[in-house]
Amino acid sequence: MERSTRVVKVGSLMIGGQWPVSVQTMWKSPLPSDPNPGPGNEAFDSVLKRIHSLASLGCDVLRFAVPDDSQARYLGALAEVSPIPLVADIHFDWRLALLCLDYPIAKIRINPGNIGSRWKTAEVVAKAKERSIPLRIGVNAGSLPEDFRAMKDPVQACLAATEREIAAFESLGFDNFLVSMKLNDPRHVEEANRAFSKKHSYPLHLGVTEAGPLISGVARNTAALVPLLRGNRRSWREGKFFPAQGYGEREFGLFPALAAAGLDSILMDLSTAGWRSSTPSERISMWQSWDALSMDLGKRCTPT
Repeated sequence: MERSTRVVKVGSLMIGGQWPVSVQTMWKSPLPSDPNPGPGNEAFDSVLKRIHSLASLGCDVLRFAVPDDSQARYLGALAEVSPIPLVADIHFDWRLALLCLDYPIAKIRINPGNIGSRWKTAEVVAKAKERSIPLRIGVNAGSLPEDFRAMKDPVQACLAATEREIAAFESLGFDNFLVSMKLNDPRHVEEANRAFSKKHSYPLHLGVTEAGPLISGVARNTAALVPLLRGNRRSWREGKFFPAQGYGEREFGLFPALAAAGLDSILMDLSTAGWRSSTPSERISMWQSWDALSMDLGKRCTPT
């Protein structure tokens, strides 16, 4: 699927255009409770060490859920020293997005299905514009705006919700954003993203919602992404898409995205597409050292 996209700067990364593809996973557990987080604190240093581990495995961007003020401040402190860009995932309370924008957090994801009234979105957009921080319009088939939930076709419902949010952003003079439309059925993911690509040039963040644990996540993401990526491998390498998915343990959450086009082929392609460390054989060896890939997928095992 050939398409020319705008370029969005996410921290130190450039997404879209002719830039290399980036891979994102999500931090799945709450951050430690600490009113004064920072280097030198044991819990903080432990989290930071884990982020460095993810970066060494090929993670380019890391997303955190931000349910309250304390988590926003902790994430902000991490963002000041993180080796990779950190993203705040905001649901329901737009004020958390405003708070996150006071820190060097690289991107804010908002869900049109639960962020609330249009004026709340406008406040977030205005501050993001002022701070030159990109947003992601994260439409999810499981949490659509109420007026789209009755639509029988989930693809059309997601597209309609996305179009309305884009129109709102553009009416505010804001175009520094990415778009994601996540559905559970891989066929629907493909259909929605193909339809979007024919009309818009905003970078896409690709993924499947509720894909399940590692094996299910790999299968669903492979089924959804390979048809989109197979048609033009050059587009895949050059970052026309922003593939991202993370389920289960944080390290395992990388595998669905990394395996989306088949392990061998994606490793060969990505090794020549701007990946910053290790060869395909080194990555394969690294991943094979995770015992949990064989039987016990629920437990994290430290690479040897």
